[in-house]
Amino acid sequence: MHSMTGYGLAKIEKENIKVIVEAKSVNHRFLECSIRIPHSFLFLEEQIRKVIKSILYRGKIDLFISVEGEGLVSKKLELDVNLLKEYKEAAAVIESVIGTSTPLDVNRLLQNERIVAMVEEETEQVDLVSSLVLAGVEDCLQKLMVMRKKEGEFIHNNFEQILVELEASVASVEQLAPQMAEHYKERLEKRMRSFTKDLDMDLDEGRLLTEIAIFAERVDISEELVRLLAHIEQFRQICNENQTIGRKLDFLVQEMNREANTLGSKANHTEIRQCVVEMKSLIEKLKEQVQNVE
Repeated sequence: MHSMTGYGLAKIEKENIKVIVEAKSVNHRFLECSIRIPHSFLFLEEQIRKVIKSILYRGKIDLFISVEGEGLVSKKLELDVNLLKEYKEAAAVIESVIGTSTPLDVNRLLQNERIVAMVEEETEQVDLVSSLVLAGVEDCLQKLMVMRKKEGEFIHNNFEQILVELEASVASVEQLAPQMAEHYKERLEKRMRSFTKDLDMDLDEGRLLTEIAIFAERVDISEELVRLLAHIEQFRQICNENQTIGRKLDFLVQEMNREANTLGSKANHTEIRQCVVEMKSLIEKLKEQVQNVE
């Protein structure tokens, strides 16, 4: 089991080139990647995404990459001669129309990015830097996964504690369940005897038993308890699977909550309702933790 929360940092140095890769991950329904890399190496972004997808499956990942070193990129100015000629001809037309001569300002022309542009060219070291960046990304993500695994182990242990408490609540309800019909029988019999006594009538035992049987059928919670125990066992099994399990657990928690709600609506017993409240609290704790499982 892996958490979706983690942090990794990798540093690689070779031939006066230093690459630093930092990664942070948090909860997310799907895999979402945000990559910050020097502009000169944007061509590596797609390869970096492939590396991420080969290691991570869910979570919001922020990846920061810095590259330090001399001579990584050479810069030069490119002049658009044809456009410059167009400016010159346009200036000549303007002079002829307005009758005044205003020489072109060379400094302003140099600042015109349409005429003069600064471009970066790759040096012979680009292949070396590319390999260092990709290696740094993989090393960083592996370290992040170590942290996610440790966090996942903590969550797994917490799950087990909650499941044990949940099983104890289910056991308490199982013990209390037979009392519902008995309590209902006592209350109903008392009311019926009081009613028949006032009317000077004999108590209809057959009618009393029929009402009790109808009530017992209506409030029978045995199926809900069986399903809830089955969900708990399935939850444990999924936790031991060697794959992404977060969505499975999320669905299972929803089913647990559904059974607990049904128990609460059927239970006509104070102590059972208290147990159901405890169940729902425990299931809510599971739900909160499940949101961080990959």
